[in-house]
Amino acid sequence: MRSTTMRSYWKLREWAKAHQTTAAFLVLGTVSAVLFALGLNSHEIGRDESVSVLVARHSAADVIRLLTAHEPNPAGYFLMLHYWPHDSVVAGRLLSLVPAILVAPLVFVAGRRLSLPAWTAGLLAATSPFLAYYAAETRNYAWLILFGAAAQALTAEAIAGAAPSLALGLAIGAVLAAGLYIHYFAVFTDIAVLVVLVLWGRRYTAIIAAVTTVVLFAPGAIMLAQQVGATGNLTSASWQSRVDLSGVWVTFTSLLGGTGDYLPGLLLAAVFVGLSLMAFRRAAAQTTRVLLVFVLLGIGVPLLAGAFLKLVTPRYLAASLPALLLLCGAGLATLPRRVNRTVTAGLLLASVALIVSASGRFDGQKLKIQEALQLAQANHALPAIQGRQFATAAAYYAPGQVAYVFQPPPADYLGLWSLPPGLSFPPANRGTVAFFDYCNNPPTRLNGYMPGTRTDLGGNLCIDLSESPQGP
Repeated sequence: MRSTTMRSYWKLREWAKAHQTTAAFLVLGTVSAVLFALGLNSHEIGRDESVSVLVARHSAADVIRLLTAHEPNPAGYFLMLHYWPHDSVVAGRLLSLVPAILVAPLVFVAGRRLSLPAWTAGLLAATSPFLAYYAAETRNYAWLILFGAAAQALTAEAIAGAAPSLALGLAIGAVLAAGLYIHYFAVFTDIAVLVVLVLWGRRYTAIIAAVTTVVLFAPGAIMLAQQVGATGNLTSASWQSRVDLSGVWVTFTSLLGGTGDYLPGLLLAAVFVGLSLMAFRRAAAQTTRVLLVFVLLGIGVPLLAGAFLKLVTPRYLAASLPALLLLCGAGLATLPRRVNRTVTAGLLLASVALIVSASGRFDGQKLKIQEALQLAQANHALPAIQGRQFATAAAYYAPGQVAYVFQPPPADYLGLWSLPPGLSFPPANRGTVAFFDYCNNPPTRLNGYMPGTRTDLGGNLCIDLSESPQGP
């Protein structure tokens, strides 16, 4: 029995050696699918997620119209979501899980072509806490990471492969254009790809790729030109800070550890950053220089711009995650073999632990809106949204069944433009009102109503009941 098992093991191992890419897609894809699926139903829908679905519920023409007028994002992801089943929270998030599963195998392919430890880099991607989070988020960032992995893999093929070909140039151009339809910050990775191709003597491929990108993205460029005004309004609001040294650290810790404010994630990210720096010991190696170009242009340039503009958050730089993980793999390769294996195993276990624990941790972006709506229903109260950031999730769960009582903001960065019509306020039947408000505000009351209870649901979400007045 034992000999039969051993023979099967060696046959499987020999097959895996002979079919490394296929084995990588099977193994790394399976690991990714199992780990990333843990978050699909672990939290309620978030604010940004609900905006995605509220937009996708419109017709395709209205999706483009709304995005052009209000949103500094391209239409690619939202149109995909429009045609993708999104009737439930899990169904919508599956559109992010699918691309996330493909990232690790593509990182393996890129690593193999760049003569880096491909399995190590692939496993780091398959257990990435950052990727795991956005694999279960109804937003476009998992697709942005997939774009980065595909761009990295095709670039590696171009500079490490045979003579330049028209087909490869067209393929790279199509991927670069697709990235721009997913998120405009893909432009930094696009530039990195073209720079690498030119510097590594693949000028013909770079020209074909650049022309293909321009042609394919022409319709998107027209939309982008129309969105400049909306983006200018958003950047005038205090929705994020300019980048400083602390912001640089938050960016790297978020990309590598999954969050910039969770101690275990910070510690894991510090180890990753240290390993990335160790790759400079191989700075003379061609592969390391390729990765440095991707990181410097994909992360360094946006962060430098962020010192002057309020326009950068870690998730915008998600396309550079594959290059960062490959750089970590290059750093690990500088360690003695036994130390390398021990550190790699520790990193993988720590990353898996962060992914598993995240499914049970409180998420300030995904609040207990359903519980709040149920509380209002139990008290036969009208849900009245006073705190603006709770509006889109409440409208997702109860479309047309809530009232909006906040003043429109001067610059809407909360997706309020995506809201469906609400109920009239105050209620004509003078019934009980449940105000969804920020806990750091005093309780909201209506004239002539009796003050009721305040319920704190966490994340600065409080429900203030104003009881029905006595008599007519």
